[in-house]
Amino acid sequence: MRRGRKKYSTKNTQRVRANHEIRVPKVFLIDEDGEKLGEMETRKALSLAQERGYDLVEISPSAKPPICKLLDYGKYKYDLSQKERQKRKQQQEIDIKEIRMSLKTGEHDLEVKREKARKFLKAGRQVKVTLRFRGREIVHSELGKEILSKFFDKLTDVAELEKPAIKAGKVLFIIIKPKK
Repeated sequence: MRRGRKKYSTKNTQRVRANHEIRVPKVFLIDEDGEKLGEMETRKALSLAQERGYDLVEISPSAKPPICKLLDYGKYKYDLSQKERQKRKQQQEIDIKEIRMSLKTGEHDLEVKREKARKFLKAGRQVKVTLRFRGREIVHSELGKEILSKFFDKLTDVAELEKPAIKAGKVLFIIIKPKK
């Protein structure tokens, strides 16, 4: 037995069964023009597909009985890959930069972080400003909100608030987006 790394597919698409891979006794058949031919045995549907010069492709395997269609399998796979590519192209990736601080962060450090945030915002990126509480600092969450609001107030010329202060465990954060 050969040992080595297993090769896994990175695609999320399910494998489409065609022709002799379809192992159910009966299928619901749709012809190449989209007309419903009804329920029939898989062998009969397969022979019909071969007579007409098409492939028998399982379109909906979860239906009872599975829905199959007569079509050109190669062209069908190509169309599916094109749709998948188009979907990926239309997805918009949001790039969020994070700036971390705490209650004890000094004034000069805050100014440096503010300028870094200004640079990110001018580049068109969103900024997540995170304030982490340590130990018993969590009791003073109002101080954290005050620090975040002061941080944002000095960026109002280039930014607008997308999400106000949100508390998640020992973290308080805001999300800032660039002004349009």
